[in-house]
Amino acid sequence: MKFLGLITALSVLLAATASPIFDGGITAATFTAAGGLVLTGAAGATVATIPTASLLLGKALLLKKAVVVGGLLSQRGRGRRGRRSVEEWVELDQ
Repeated sequence: MKFLGLITALSVLLAATASPIFDGGITAATFTAAGGLVLTGAAGATVATIPTASLLLGKALLLKKAVVVGGLLSQRGRGRRGRRSVEEWVELDQ
């Protein structure tokens, strides 16, 4: 519990003192399959580059999460209808 309290205190402290990542603002965003997403600042300098592989991995993880949550909600909605009782399993074995 002490460790969790320390982590919480540090995260609150860091969040309060953090400066914005993009100070000058982003004026253009360009996407290419080879280069990924390139964010350009007002002075024409590249502010950030996000590789295409990272973007695709993020989308794949979101899709996986959506499928898993959808499956869990589907099972939850079925309730007992999707499950067999012990008596039904005994009848199937005979």
